[in-house]
Order: sequence, then C-alpha cells, then structure tokens
Amino acid sequence: MPKPILWVRVFLNPLILKKGLSNIKVAAPSGLGDQSLRFGILKDMPELHSIINKGLASISAEESTVIRNKYMNVRYEHGISKTDIARGLAIIGAAFGLVIGGIVFWNVLLGRTVAKRTADLNRVNQHLTAEIAQRTSTENALRASRDYLDNLTRSMADIVVSVKMPERTIEWVNDAIRTLGYEPREIIGRTTEFIYARHDDFVAMGRLIQASIKTDKNDVVTVMMFRKKNGEIFPAEITMSFFEDQGRIVNVTAIIRDISDREERERQINFHQQQLKALAAKLTMSEERERRRVATELHDHVGQSLAIARIQLASAHKSISDAACTLLLEEVSRTLLEASQQTRHLIFDLSTPAIQELGLQAAIKDWLNEKMPPHGIAAKLVDHTEGATALLLTEDEAALLFRHTRELLTNVIKHAKADTITVEVQTTANEIHISVQDNGVGFDVADIGGNGKAQGRFGLFSITESMVDMGGRLEIDSAPGQGCRAVLRLPVRKE
Repeated sequence: MPKPILWVRVFLNPLILKKGLSNIKVAAPSGLGDQSLRFGILKDMPELHSIINKGLASISAEESTVIRNKYMNVRYEHGISKTDIARGLAIIGAAFGLVIGGIVFWNVLLGRTVAKRTADLNRVNQHLTAEIAQRTSTENALRASRDYLDNLTRSMADIVVSVKMPERTIEWVNDAIRTLGYEPREIIGRTTEFIYARHDDFVAMGRLIQASIKTDKNDVVTVMMFRKKNGEIFPAEITMSFFEDQGRIVNVTAIIRDISDREERERQINFHQQQLKALAAKLTMSEERERRRVATELHDHVGQSLAIARIQLASAHKSISDAACTLLLEEVSRTLLEASQQTRHLIFDLSTPAIQELGLQAAIKDWLNEKMPPHGIAAKLVDHTEGATALLLTEDEAALLFRHTRELLTNVIKHAKADTITVEVQTTANEIHISVQDNGVGFDVADIGGNGKAQGRFGLFSITESMVDMGGRLEIDSAPGQGCRAVLRLPVRKE
C-alpha cells in the first residue's frame, strides 16, 4: 500500500487543483523523512529503477522546481521533531542551569557581602553605642556643670550678665539683677545702654571693648557709673571676659559689682591716711624742733661749760708745782676733752646749730667734715648757689632738708661701700636741689617699691613721704654696680 504522503501528492494533487482547494496542507507526520518526491516501482521491473534514477539525475534544479510547482502545490509543514525538542530542552536546560548557577553564585556573593556589611554594621553599631554612651556621659556632665554654674551664679551677690556681640543685647542674667530693680525677664533682649548712668558711658564702654579686642585682651576690668531702675546712680566695677568663634568675638560675659560701700570705705581710709600723714609730719617737725632745742642747749651750755672747765684746769695746772696734782689735772683735762668731743658728736647727731648761724650749706659742710673722715670716705660739697638769687627757706624746711641729706649720707656710709661722695647744692627759678652722689655698689631702684620696708629701704620711703608732704620730691638714679645719685627737690620762695 503506498505511503499517505505520496498518495496525496500523486493522486490527490490533480483533484485539489481541479477543485481549487489551494489551502490544503499536509500536517500529519510520516516516516518518509524530508523527501518530497517519490516513484514507486514494482519488484518485477527492477531495470526500471536504474532508468528512472538516471532520468531524474539528468534533470536540473530549475526543471525540478518547475515540475514540483506544477504537480505538487500542496504545502507540507513539518512538525516539531524529537531532535528539535531535545535540542530545545537542552538549550533551555543549559540556560536554566546558567540562570540557577548565576543565582547561586549571586547568592554566594550576596551572602558574603551581607556578612561583611553585617560585620561592618556591627562595628559601626558598637562604635555608635560607645559614642552615644560617651555623649550621654558628656551631656550629663555638662548638665551637672550647667546646673552647678546656674546655682552658683544665682547665689552670687554680683550681677552676672551674658551679652551678645556686636549687638550688645542681653542674652542671660542672674537673679542679682533684682538689686537694680529689674526682673530678669524684663531685660532679656534689650541692649545694655539702659543700665549706664549716661549715654556717654555706654559709648565709652563700647570703645573700651573694641580697644581690648584689638589688643587681644581676654579679660578687662574697669569702673563705670550705672543707674538703677529708680534712677539712683552708683559706681560699679565691671569684669568682662570675651568669647570667640572662628576669630570673631560673639559674646561678652560681665560681672557687675556695686562698689559704693567700698569707695566710701576707701574715702574714709584715704581721709585717715591723710590725717595720719599730717600727724606724722607734725610729729617730725616737733621732733626736729626738739632736736634743735636739745642740740642748742648742749652747744650753748654743756659745751661751753666743758670748754670753760678745761680753761680753768689749764690755769690751775700752771699754778701748781706738785707733780702728782699736775698728773691728776692732766687726766681730768683729757676726760673733759673726751666729754667735749662726745658732746659735739651728739650735737651733730641731733642737729647742727650752724643751720641757724651760717645756713644750710655750712651745716652740710660741717657734717661732712665731722663724719666722713673716720670712715675713710672722701667727701666734698659743691655749692652752686653763690651769687644766685637768694631763696627763702623756713627754719623747718632747712632743718628737714638737712635731716634728709644727713639720712642719705648715712645710707652711703652703711650700705654703699663707697670711697667718694659729692654733695651739690643748686637752685633754679623756684626750686632748691640737693644731690648726693656716690661711687658705691648701687642697687635696683625697683626694689624700693611699696613702703620700702620689705627691702630694708624704709629710710628712703620716709624721706619720700616727707618731701611729698612739703610739696617736693625725692629722685633716685641707681643701678647695681653703678653707684647712686639721690636728689632732693623742694619748691621755695624768692627773697
């Protein structure tokens, strides 16, 4: 029995063409492979097989196409073969395997990345946890410090105010502002001008702040006049601290202290000090007058009596021939001479009558001649006042100038280790100058400072204060190893 495809092609094709069935196609599979044209030969005509094959072999491709199109216009659509299915399944399997492998590889990479990211997140989390704990601790410490500072400032009697710069507006103030009659909430946000006594004080404070900023000062202390809410004006000491941000002053913290009581106490102290100085000056003058009186008494009475006694002993000595009496009289004379010399030294220590008799310069010269030779010091007096216009010195002024000159010379003897001293006296239009210069070891003038007591310079301090009381001054020029020059300057009246 012929195959179905061949049968359709050979026997049905004319009928299909005749009926006009152009859309008929063979879709069922067959076992004939892909050969589209077949000849069937009976087994009893084998020779026909060779003849037909030779004939078919002689047909060209074009002729074969023409014959095919003429006799075989039925379309044959191949179905999906098992090979194609297997190949497709293999391709699909390979693709699926690649996809699965990619997914597995991606999952492995993703797992490693997730593990790494998880470890990183754990480390970051630990770091953040530690940082949060530290920040929490810091915030607690800051909160405790802030609370402590707040309690401290609120308990202070002084006014503490925080001022924003450059607007100079109040940001914060403690409860002590109530001493001015204000509540803290009243003045927050206001400029500080309202608490100054005058607008000029407010401007002056601004200039002071700017000047301090230019000179890189971090703290400033000054005194200004302030005004309370009721109009009362009082002096206040202001201590300011500056705070910077990126090189710019952004805040000023000021402590304001009412110093009315302190200034009153200072005025009382100054008043008492002036009274004490006046009393000390009076005591000094009284002491000097008493010294002069005692010196005068010693000079006029004791000294004269001793001199007369020696004269009388000399007369008695001439009239007595007894050797024993003569020796006795000579011993008494020597004793009287020693007493006379001691009395003379005592007179010079107390005061010198030469001030009243011969003047200040003569008294200084006598003192130099009397006191310097025993100490091996060459001393001289240079008087530049000869021929100059006479200057009037009161008895007290002359006595104090002599006393201070003597004190300066005594300091040279005790401390300077000098071998030369020069005293100069000169006058200007309205002053008298007495300078004492030596070639001794000298000293640092800065060591005098204060009251001079701590440095063993109380004598210089006393001279300074006394000269100031008289309207004059003491000037000292000295340095270690360069000797010393001290000048007494006192205004005087022309004759």
